Amino acid sequence: MKEKIFRIIKYAAAAIYAACMLILLFGRPTAYFSSLSYVEHLRHSTNIVPFSTIAEYFGYLLDGGYTVRQAVINLGGNVIMFIPLGFFLALLWKKLRRFVPHLVTTAAIITSVELIQLFTLRGSADIDDLLLNVIGSALGYLVYLIASAICKRLRHSA
Repeated sequence: MKEKIFRIIKYAAAAIYAACMLILLFGRPTAYFSSLSYVEHLRHSTNIVPFSTIAEYFGYLLDGGYTVRQAVINLGGNVIMFIPLGFFLALLWKKLRRFVPHLVTTAAIITSVELIQLFTLRGSADIDDLLLNVIGSALGYLVYLIASAICKRLRHSA
């Protein structure tokens, strides 16, 4: 009975997280500027140079001022938002409890999100977002490993 309740809770929590992420990632208005053509907008909202956006935001952190908040939200948010993804992937699928398959799956999911945002104009496609999101998911994977080890110890000591 406990096992069934735990199973329901973990799938419900994952579904709630997924729904929140869908709303957060795709529920906002398009970023399309009417003065730009679709292609111009794509050029304007795409970054394929690794670490350029991250470096820009770290510069904001060092400079201080009003852009610090934006930098913290962008850098921290891109990591923190994907910690639950890493946790739930490992929790729900046994094959994703090994690091490399987990990392590949995470990268595929986040790349898909970036491409959907790009082509629907619901955000920007930024390689740095991908990097930060994967770091967040890897942290979630680490949280899963720690929680799993704690649960095993508790079961064995009981």
